[in-house]
Amino acid sequence: MRKIYYFLIFALAFFSCKTEDKVSLYTASGALYATLQITDFYKDSIAKEIDCNSASSGILARQINSGADADIFISANSEWINYLIKNNKVNKESVTKLALNSLVIISRKDKEPPVIMFDKEFDIRKTIKNRIVIGNPEYVPAGRYTKAFLDKLNWYNSVIDKAILATNVSATLHYVEMGEADWGIVYKSEALQSNLVRIDYNIPERYYPEVIFYLCRLKTVNNDADKLINFFMSDISRAIFTKNGFKTIN
Repeated sequence: MRKIYYFLIFALAFFSCKTEDKVSLYTASGALYATLQITDFYKDSIAKEIDCNSASSGILARQINSGADADIFISANSEWINYLIKNNKVNKESVTKLALNSLVIISRKDKEPPVIMFDKEFDIRKTIKNRIVIGNPEYVPAGRYTKAFLDKLNWYNSVIDKAILATNVSATLHYVEMGEADWGIVYKSEALQSNLVRIDYNIPERYYPEVIFYLCRLKTVNNDADKLINFFMSDISRAIFTKNGFKTIN
């Protein structure tokens, strides 16, 4: 019993100090590619390892709220930032608008593109032979932006029974790549990462809320995390976001 006790003490000590050995960055799936390029560019400038975790913003926020080891959080909307502020996990003053994105309709390059008219009178169901794929609106920001767009044209109830609800925007892209959906809706930045899909339509931005990615600082003590945040706001990082299909915020 005493051995178990000492083992637990050792384990707790190990995990309690692990944040001192790295910068822990939790990033929404939609910002993953740009984030990895930025951290790869910067990693030699700080003494600590940069540990990058990615999933939907909702999943990450819930993990952070449950005690996950994170210094920086990048969210694809403000809702999950506010959730963490409400639960006293985030320094409110640290919340920064990082970059803008947009929604696109994609399909596989080897398939006929859907013919879609952005009009309430258009029968969207006729574009679906089998399935479409969108992010799950319950906790995936891309899914919430998508639902807002579909609701705007009174299309959501017409297609939901034909929709695969993906766990994040990267999974949405993957379903289309694998040919498991006739078409899907993702961020423009996500679509540009694939050689298997094409952008069929840029969805007019008047049909959905502005897609803003936010960065915030969790309530940890890590000077290197502060340095990395400053780099995310640099001209170099803005250029990387732009190259990946984002629009920068002045």
